[in-house]
This record gives sequence, structure tokens and C-alpha cells, in this order.
Amino acid sequence: MTKNMSEGKLHGSRAGGGCTVRTCCTACLVFVCVVGVWAVMSAIERVKSVAKDPTFHFLQRLGSGNREGLEKFLVNHRGHFIDLVGSLQSRVIFQPDGVGFVIDLSRDGEGAYLYRRHLQRRFKEDGKTPRYTPTIVDIGANDGFLSSNSYPLVQLGWSTVLVEPNPDMMKLAKQSQSPFINPYLDRPQTACYVLAGMSGNGKKSKMPLMLSKDSVTMESSLRGDASHAHFMNSGKGSEIMVDVLPVDDVAQRCKLPKRFGVLSIDAEGVGDKVLHAWIDGGYRPEMIVYEKMHNVERFDVTKAYLEGYGYKYLIKLGFNHIFEYKK
Repeated sequence: MTKNMSEGKLHGSRAGGGCTVRTCCTACLVFVCVVGVWAVMSAIERVKSVAKDPTFHFLQRLGSGNREGLEKFLVNHRGHFIDLVGSLQSRVIFQPDGVGFVIDLSRDGEGAYLYRRHLQRRFKEDGKTPRYTPTIVDIGANDGFLSSNSYPLVQLGWSTVLVEPNPDMMKLAKQSQSPFINPYLDRPQTACYVLAGMSGNGKKSKMPLMLSKDSVTMESSLRGDASHAHFMNSGKGSEIMVDVLPVDDVAQRCKLPKRFGVLSIDAEGVGDKVLHAWIDGGYRPEMIVYEKMHNVERFDVTKAYLEGYGYKYLIKLGFNHIFEYKK
């Protein structure tokens, strides 16, 4: 009797164990099936969303040669295409000869804005003599591509001076922009890559650079004396020692004239001091792109300072304030 009961318990345990395993396998299979169905349905919805897009239908008809009723189609979806053309227009820069165009990848359309201002002001009153050398000095150039103010201009024949203390970012910047440098233009195009930081200090020095974990935020920053650098707490990251150069060292190394096209400053906490160093040094860029974020000096003080040197405030695009030289 006892033996039979024990055997019964044993069989029951085995049976129960078997049911548990089968149940788990079944649950896993159901889960996989549900996820698979969800993925397929999501893909279908994305396809449906694209298929409903008027731009998709327009390009489909255009590509297949079925152009019947295209005019009526555009009229019926005029609102969509007006918005589309408007957004593209702000990002497309046409070459002066009308042959080609460049897509502006700057953060908030700064590149297109600067180039259009350049086309309006590049010559003096005689219509022939250039006002300035078409060169952009990009302080805090990062990778020279993502949200870059210099990337669209280098494609349009401008010379560049890229100042960036992070060696990994400088390597990417060279890869991004070097292919566009053409030394055979009527006005030879040049590129000068300066692997260093700038703090507004008048002497060459070294400072620790805290490297941001996220290259997209572009907030790697110099750490030094509180009066010269602002350290952004961007989380744990590596730190390297970098050269920090004064304005004249950069200008001499890159053979930069006192009058040039654009000074773009994104110096994470020391931008105000870097700006003062360039202007106090007698350099007069035609346009200044100034990111105010994290700088100590109030913007109204910076604005008044630049106005005292003949600059007019034009516009704010995203985080950047743009000034233009009027003298």
C-alpha cells in the first residue's frame, strides 16, 4: 500500500514536471508568435503610412512615366507640397552658376543663411572687389559634419580653419571635409586643421579636456581656471590633456587675414572669452555665429560689445546668434 502510494506520488511529480515544461515551451512559442505578428503588423503599418504619403505617389508616377493627372494631383495636395518645398528651400543652397546645389546640414539652417548673406554682401560698391576672404573659422568644429556650420560652406568653395581639441573628432572632420578642398579654383581653396582648444587666454598652454560620452551633444569641454573655462558635468567620461592656443597662433598657422568671412564659435562655456580675443586682436569677420550657452557673460553685454565694434545683430537660429559687420 505504501509502495503504491509512493509510486503514485513519484509518477505525479514526473507528470507535473512534464506539464510545467510543456507549458513553458507553449508560452514561449506563443510569445514568439505574438512578437512576430506585431513586427509584421508594424512593418505593414509603416508601408501603409508611406503609401499614403502624397510625395511617394508623386515620385512613383514620375518614375514610372505615368504622368497623367500629375498637375491635378499636385493641386489636390497643394498644402502638403507647399510645406515640403518650404522646408527643403530653407536647406538647399544653389551654386552661384546655377549648375549644382548643396544640402545644408547645419543644426538650424545657419549654413544656408550665412551663404545667402554672403551672396548679397561679398563685393564692395564697385561690384567687383571682394569685401573679405571667403573663409570660415570654426571654433569647436567637432566632426565637421553633424550640425556643422562649416560643412555646407566648404562644399561651396570656401576655405576653412577648423579648431577642435578632440583628436577623434578632428580625424572625422578631416574625413568629412578634405574631399571638397579644390586647390585649382581661381581663388585657391585651402583647409587648415588645428588640433587644439581655445579659451580666450593670450598665452599658449595645456588644459584637461573632458570628453563627452555622447558625440551628438557635442559638449566636450576644457577644464581649467574658473575664469577661463566652464566645466559641464556631462557624466563620467575620459579626460585628456590638450594644447590651448591664443588667437594669433591660430591665425599665423593658418595664414588668416584680419578680414575673413565667418567666425563660428561653439566653445562650451568660454565662447564669450574666445569671441573677445578675436575682436580685441583686430580680426573682423564679416559674420559671427555665436553660441551663448554656458558662457559667463550675459548676452546683452556681448551684444553691446559687438555693436561697439560696428556689428549689427541679425537673427537667432536655434542656439546661435548671428551678427554682421557693417563698417
